[in-house]
Amino acid sequence: QVSYSLIRDSSRCEISGNNNIFQENPLFVNYPDSLMLTYLSPCVNSGDPDTSSLNLPDSDLAGNPRMFGGRIDMGAYE
Repeated sequence: QVSYSLIRDSSRCEISGNNNIFQENPLFVNYPDSLMLTYLSPCVNSGDPDTSSLNLPDSDLAGNPRMFGGRIDMGAYE
């Protein structure tokens, strides 16, 4: 079970879970050199809204505010 993830090719297996994004381009800034998302990415503000038990710092790995619009982003920088 996978939740709050972008899944590029789900044709090879059956995937169950909640709030997944299928067959979208994640729109990385400079792939493969960077896994940072552009502001147009479907993964921005699409992560799990319940982060209360994760003890996350206020900033993400890029130094930006982690929570924006009430949600974290999907991806490596979160």
